[in-house]
Amino acid sequence: NADAETGEFSVETEDGSFSSGTSDEIPDSWPSEVPRPDDLTIISVTSVTSPEGNTFQVAGTVDDVETFIASYVAELEASGLRSEAPVDYNGEESWAAVFEGGYGVILNVVAFDGSDTTVSVMVFPPS
Repeated sequence: NADAETGEFSVETEDGSFSSGTSDEIPDSWPSEVPRPDDLTIISVTSVTSPEGNTFQVAGTVDDVETFIASYVAELEASGLRSEAPVDYNGEESWAAVFEGGYGVILNVVAFDGSDTTVSVMVFPPS
């Protein structure tokens, strides 16, 4: 299904589903073990369901990237997720950190000249 008015696209099969589009809400099926990025002003959401588990990606903007990153990293670590690499964000235009634990989480920052900085949170099912 594709909806030109809402910008949403979805596919459902007997093996799972995929949906993507403009949305301002974290999916209800977001895993409770992964902190919700509540301070993120969400502009797009992608969700994939499969027998192996659900995968999510939410992207949006924040008022202060450094504050958001510090706060969200602390929440991820408090939930038991850890990064093998340092997670210091110092205003880079392109930055990512990978956290692992019960779920995998990739926290990503992308900035392009002339546009707002976008923050993305991707969640992968336990392996």
